[in-house]
Amino acid sequence: MVSSVLVTSSMYKANAIVQNPPEILVLSEPTRPTTPQDWERFDFYASRIRELRCAGHSDSKQASRALSADLYRWLLASRPTHQLLPRLSSLIWKTSIFGTGLDCTPFLSSPQLSSVSIDMYGNGIPTTSHAILPALLRLSPDLQELRLWMREDWSTHPISRAFFGSFKKLRIIEMKSAMSSIFDLLTGLSTLPDLTKMNILISDYYVPDQRAQQRTAPRVVFRSLEELKLRSSFTPDTHEILRACHFPQLQCINLMYTTPWDERLSALDDFVCLISQCCSHSVLEMIEIVAREDWVDEDAEVQSVTAGVVLKPLIDFHRLCSFHLSADMRIVLDDGAVRDMAVAWPRLKCLALVNNHLSSAPPAAMTLKGLAYLARYCPLLETLAINVDTSSITAPPPSNGHCNRVLQSINAVRSPASGDPAAIGAFLHAIFPNFKRINASDETTPEDELVDGSWGAVEAVIEALKLQSASQQDDFVQKS
Repeated sequence: MVSSVLVTSSMYKANAIVQNPPEILVLSEPTRPTTPQDWERFDFYASRIRELRCAGHSDSKQASRALSADLYRWLLASRPTHQLLPRLSSLIWKTSIFGTGLDCTPFLSSPQLSSVSIDMYGNGIPTTSHAILPALLRLSPDLQELRLWMREDWSTHPISRAFFGSFKKLRIIEMKSAMSSIFDLLTGLSTLPDLTKMNILISDYYVPDQRAQQRTAPRVVFRSLEELKLRSSFTPDTHEILRACHFPQLQCINLMYTTPWDERLSALDDFVCLISQCCSHSVLEMIEIVAREDWVDEDAEVQSVTAGVVLKPLIDFHRLCSFHLSADMRIVLDDGAVRDMAVAWPRLKCLALVNNHLSSAPPAAMTLKGLAYLARYCPLLETLAINVDTSSITAPPPSNGHCNRVLQSINAVRSPASGDPAAIGAFLHAIFPNFKRINASDETTPEDELVDGSWGAVEAVIEALKLQSASQQDDFVQKS
């Protein structure tokens, strides 16, 4: 694949058409009048281009290969009936200077175009970007991937539900939308038979009293959607969208939201219940929830969430392979709740329960016994971030042969190793034979997250036990 890069600038630089590195064709200013041979050479390279990238401004590294706005317009006007890039399949247009007259519409009619990404910011953008939308529908109705990131006031320039419903071959949509037009957008997108991925950012802008009109939302069913990413700085918006939608084929859901500090627990509880209601228990495989406070008071009391209670509605998702919860709360998880999760999620490969609050956390309720449940019932688990209490070991290392041979490290940056390093190391080695390290002693961990170096002694014990096991195995092989 050859990728062409247009760097728009107001300056002229004397550079011929170059190809460096070989897979990238960079267009720069010519040094002499154009001849028919030049056009033949241009068409030779143009016929090989599959992807066109346009950056809105040039930095010091790109200045020597910048293409002026005047030359860009001349290039398009020189042969108005000629298809400039006949085999173009991907268009990435990122610019903050659309108000100067630059336009990507000449490339939208490329017969093989299947992917368009438009990122427009700056003065004069709304008028130009709204002109782009009809051009997209008129010139590129067969798009398969569409990404629209614009600084828009969709409340004054709404998109009709019929607009996105007209892209019958669309598989991926990523865009920013105002809450005032979100349900028209979702209704149109839900009619697309091949839509599998949707990434929606809800704009912060809204007109007062509009939200009261949005409570009678339609019931929207996305019959083919497999991946959903939803971001909003206003929690009720995300709640409202999930209440209105049903995703029978959804495999991955990613929610990112901001909530007031006193509503953190109730917001999380609502999200968990809504996920259980709008997604199929027999299909969903990945859940990621990232919750942030709109204002963090480091001196305020850290709110605790009992994961075994709040996450209970998710136990029914038996095909779950990945669960990630990141919140500005203290996440408490006891051994019994861990056992229930481990038994319910035998396919689990990733489990992350991350407390983002910078205050020091007390010992977690889950002990090494909880880790033993994960090792026994989740043999595929390879990524684990969780707090663990090692202050006392009430049971010897398991000797029943149930272990996880995949997991090699644990992220436990907020949990110090407070028990006997030898006992902790022996326990971990028994349930995770290939275990190597705990991230609390990893040099790449930020200083504000390091609890201490207590895990280093545990890692040393584990390494010694691994060497001992390897030596015993070698002796057994030699004797046999």
